Formats: sequence, C-alpha cells, structure tokens
Amino acid sequence: MQLECDFETWLLAVSLKVDNKIIELCDVILYLKQTLKQNICFQQLSKWKMAVNHYAYYLIVNNHFQELADLYIATGATSNMRQLFYLIGKDVSANDVLCNRLEHVYTEHLQNFAKQEEKVEVSNNMLFLQWQLEHGESATSVIEQLAFLCRKELQKKNVALTTISEFKKQFKIDDYDFEWTVMNVIASLQMWSLLSEFFIKHNWFTKKQVFKTIIPSDVFVYGLSKHCSPKEVLEEYLVYTTSTEKSLRLAQKLGCHKFIIQYYTNQKDRSALIAYKGRVLPHSEEYFFIENAIQSLDKKWKN
Repeated sequence: MQLECDFETWLLAVSLKVDNKIIELCDVILYLKQTLKQNICFQQLSKWKMAVNHYAYYLIVNNHFQELADLYIATGATSNMRQLFYLIGKDVSANDVLCNRLEHVYTEHLQNFAKQEEKVEVSNNMLFLQWQLEHGESATSVIEQLAFLCRKELQKKNVALTTISEFKKQFKIDDYDFEWTVMNVIASLQMWSLLSEFFIKHNWFTKKQVFKTIIPSDVFVYGLSKHCSPKEVLEEYLVYTTSTEKSLRLAQKLGCHKFIIQYYTNQKDRSALIAYKGRVLPHSEEYFFIENAIQSLDKKWKN
C-alpha cells in the first residue's frame, strides 16, 4: 500500500537526521494524525518504537493523557500504562481532584496494565489516596504518613500506638519499615523510656531483657545517634550488638567511651584499659572511670 510505504520512508528519512530529529519526527506524526484515522495512524506507529516514544512524549508534555492511553493500548505498549497512572496526577495539588482523575484511569484502564504487580501497586495507591481524603491527610507516601500518625499519637500521649498498628496492617507495611519509622519518630521526640518499652522485652524464660526488632542492632544504634541521643541511651542498645568487634568499633565512632571501658573491665584486660586511657581527655569523666577500674582491688587482671 502506497500510504504505508510513504509513511515508512518518511520515518526512516527523519530518523537518520542528526539535527532537530525529534521535532521533525513529531511534525511527520502530527501530519499523519490529521490525515489518517486514529486507529490507522496508531497501527502504523506501532511498527516504529521510536515513533511511539516520541509521540508519547509529545502527548505527555501537552497533557493529552486519554490519547496517551489509547496510543499505548493500540500500539501494544501496555508496559507503559503504569506510567499513565502517575502522570495523570502531575501538577495537581488538591487530593479530591487527583482522586477523581485517578479513579477514572483506574476504572477505565486497570485491565490494560501489563503486570499483575502493577495492578496491585495502583490499587494500593488508590486505597491510600482515598484513606487520606477520608482522614484529611496529605503525606506524599505511606511511610511519611506513618511517621505523621506516629508523631501525632505520641504528642497526644497515646503511647499504645494502636492507630499506627492498624495503619500498618491496612497498608501492608513491612516490619522493617514500620519499626525503623517508629524508632526515628520516638527518638526525634527524645522519648527514651518509650523507646525501651517498644523495643526491649522481658524474656520470662531466661529472666533477661531481649532486644526485639527486625532492625540489626548496629543499624538501630547508628539510627539513634542521628537524633543526638545521649551516650547512655546509645550504650543501652550497644550491648545487644551480636558482634563484639562491631559494637566496639561503633562505640568508638560514636564516642561511647564508657561502653568500651566497661567491656575491657569485664574482660579483665588491664593492658587494654591503660592503652585506652590515652584516647580520652585527661581528667574527664571517662578518664577517672578508667582510673577507678584499674585501681579496683576486687579484680584479678589477666595481664
């Protein structure tokens, strides 16, 4: 067919140009759009991925999202349908307007999404947006919303955190993200006793305190340090670090000298204490802590 041959010739000629390639290609496509029925135009475009991409870019820039959806479906580019869901909300600040737009895309085009996980992602995002509208919230993500809720509950002195537990369950937040967010909010509020309540449990079988979190203990301590936590708080959680080498290295990096001094004292390592005394300020609290340990009469030093 002559039309098809001319179309392919034009596209090939344009694609070989170096200067103004995108502009000229779009000019050709726009001309064809005006002279052909949309389904025929899209059928021809589907043979040239470059042409589809350039025309899609043109539609995105000009906010022609319904035609963009038609283009993706007609040309078999359904892997890009997920992109449409997020583009539709650009430059929209009002959640009610955004929700109406997204509900339209959700209803009309969800079946055209290429992958099941993309459908699930879009469905979850719709549920989150609807939840925000119901509760008058406007966070930009589920995790940010979790942090806001946590802070709000704690400022109301509701230390049970029931609301955020329900939120976690509703939006399927994994344990790591949940605990990391809660830890950071509690630490930012300097609520150290609540932090212990939340993360340290009593084991009735062993009669010992147990650190209960999915977060690695060294990562937990380092996260706490970002909130200017007191040294004694950091040392409380350093003891739960499973690797001695790692805990000592972290303690030194964070300036938790008492933790290191206590470790060497428990190990009856007098030489290490003497060596470490040179690393602390003379006549500081840590300096005298080492002095008292070295001079202790009830220790049987191993060196």
